[in-house]
Amino acid sequence: VGELGDLDQHLSQNSVLAECQFVKVACPYSCGDNVQQSLLQAHMANDCLNRPFICQYCDHEATYISVINDHWPICVKCPVDCPMNSLGCQWVGERGDLNQHLNDGSVEGQCQFAAVSCPYSCGHAFK
Repeated sequence: VGELGDLDQHLSQNSVLAECQFVKVACPYSCGDNVQQSLLQAHMANDCLNRPFICQYCDHEATYISVINDHWPICVKCPVDCPMNSLGCQWVGERGDLNQHLNDGSVEGQCQFAAVSCPYSCGHAFK
């Protein structure tokens, strides 16, 4: 049993001062969530959209939500399927290598399903 004078500190909503594990405290990553003190570490490690996060493909560092929504769609190291996979191409590679894969079907390892453009840029393409 604690002293009555310590009740305010026990119930503090400051995550540093809070002793009560059931009091809700603001997430220090400023995501706007108020989480029970006992669940704060798990929230910060797994659930917070503003938690620090590193791209698993290129080591770019930002918040979780930024890496997922803004970085991954443009990450040159992120694995992507060939857009011609519906035609039978089974190539999977880094986004940064996709243009080379699609560039010319006559080169070993490049997409045999992609159209080959006229080298004079007349607008005609051939399969």
